[in-house]
Amino acid sequence: MWHMSKIEVNKVIMGDFNINLLTNDTNTLNCKNIAKTFGLRQVVNSPTRVTSSSSSLIDHIYVSNFHCFNDYGVFPLTQSDHYCTYTIFRSAKYKSPSKVISFRSYKNVDWKLVGDELKFVNWDLIHNEKTAEAQAKFLVSTLETLVEKHSPVRRKRVKGTSSPWVTSEIIELWKERDRLRKLALVENTAEGLKNYRTVRNQVNQLVQKLKKNHYKRKLMQNPNQSQAWKIFKELIGRQKTNNEKIHQLELGTVNISESSEIANLFAETLTIPHVMKPAEHELCPGNITSITELEVELAFKKTKPCNQPELRFI
Repeated sequence: MWHMSKIEVNKVIMGDFNINLLTNDTNTLNCKNIAKTFGLRQVVNSPTRVTSSSSSLIDHIYVSNFHCFNDYGVFPLTQSDHYCTYTIFRSAKYKSPSKVISFRSYKNVDWKLVGDELKFVNWDLIHNEKTAEAQAKFLVSTLETLVEKHSPVRRKRVKGTSSPWVTSEIIELWKERDRLRKLALVENTAEGLKNYRTVRNQVNQLVQKLKKNHYKRKLMQNPNQSQAWKIFKELIGRQKTNNEKIHQLELGTVNISESSEIANLFAETLTIPHVMKPAEHELCPGNITSITELEVELAFKKTKPCNQPELRFI
């Protein structure tokens, strides 16, 4: 437990502990104290073993970061008197940016009023136009003015499409899968359950195939490294971070706002000690101080782990 507590990952410990948390005996108190010591939280709160004469909570689930889990609970799975326990981890999901669409709504249009206004349009003016193109332009302009009056263009922000590989075929299969699932639950027959599982597996395989082809096609269309990394981050659900520019730094009582001065200050501050003097910026042999191999090794040991792939193995 001590070794595991030092690892910075989401921890889940689950199993049959044979300690009934519905009681307040010594074993229960000791178990709760140990979990509290290591920052763990037990999430199951209903009996996990039910017999004709008793019920107890002896199957536990301990998690280190409670906010990282969506749901948890128990349910009967087999003929065993032990219930199945579960918890659902909140995985990262790529969220597509929203977009603004333009549309017209004809739901509340009074078409009788539109027809009456069309009767009062002076259509004889169309004969004043000399060419067919001008006459068509007059007709379209007149109708657009009338449409804009009764059904103006509206703009609305909608969610982005997070699954561009979804096709009409998949949507129809989803509907069929859900229909068969409801039918299997109502009829409760082996044949109905078999039909549902067949369509469900067919849908899952098709989704995986189309999703794979979608990202493969995107990678082929974007061969450069920058675009490839964006696609990988989208695939694993990593959100884009907003890097804000530093506009001002305070050095003692002096405020620095020039970009070049801020960059030089960071370069001087983050330079490895004894390699370059802070006041010297020109790289010439007279400005570089020789150091030993031991000093380089100690300097690397003091630095934080690097996330750059090309520097990770230094």
